[in-house]
Amino acid sequence: PKIATHSDGMVSIAWYDFGLDGNIADLFLKTSDPAGVFDLGETLPQMRITNKNDRGGIGSYSVPDLAVDLDGNHHLCWVSGLGAAADLFYAEAIEGGTTVNGTLLQPGATDFFDPPHITVSEEGDVWIAYADEALKGIGDEDIVILRRRAGQPGFDTATPVLTDSAREYGPDIEIDSKGFVHLVWVDERSGTHVYHGIFEPENLTLLSEVKLTETDGNWERPSILLDDRDQVYVLWEEEIGFNSGAIWFSTDAAEPSSRVGNWNLYD
Repeated sequence: PKIATHSDGMVSIAWYDFGLDGNIADLFLKTSDPAGVFDLGETLPQMRITNKNDRGGIGSYSVPDLAVDLDGNHHLCWVSGLGAAADLFYAEAIEGGTTVNGTLLQPGATDFFDPPHITVSEEGDVWIAYADEALKGIGDEDIVILRRRAGQPGFDTATPVLTDSAREYGPDIEIDSKGFVHLVWVDERSGTHVYHGIFEPENLTLLSEVKLTETDGNWERPSILLDDRDQVYVLWEEEIGFNSGAIWFSTDAAEPSSRVGNWNLYD
């Protein structure tokens, strides 16, 4: 499941579910009241926002990501199926609406195990980041960004953001108050590491890049959050063994009561 907050205090949750069909998953969305209280009497069909019958009764939708704009509208991206070479979809769910019509953005380009991520800027631009498997093939992914500018009906051309030949995957994306694009991802150009980068929004020119991990490792699924001062917080996983792992945290935040002024790493 994914969770997003509204400007008025409401909370929305999106997930995929086999509850109405044991073989085919659809997407579901539930929103609280401004106090954060959910209506527990709402039935599963009432929360469904995609319907398998609209796509011929075949093919699951899965791993949605969710963002909410300042008007309370939901923006979702997700993939088809439960494996690799999955289609990438986007839809906007108007506040109070019950169903969405998904738009196919990229066929066969993403992955159930490395799903896309979505965010909305303060200006209303919708941004999606994903690891593209169609450009050079599965196992040699590149980070690609899609942008739908506020007020526009469609997305700009998909743009790869890193030009080296190494594999890059597992991206997450946020936009700061100045409009700059913040990305975190897993990068294999020199061992396997987690990176944070800042990109200029119009041409996606790399402005700065920081390697967050100190050693080569089995790093996975970085996640990024910005606060109201554009300070950056990053979480990611480390796979240690078949049944074990660790969660790592890094930040450039500098609170007034702290001497922290640079990237700090926590295990």
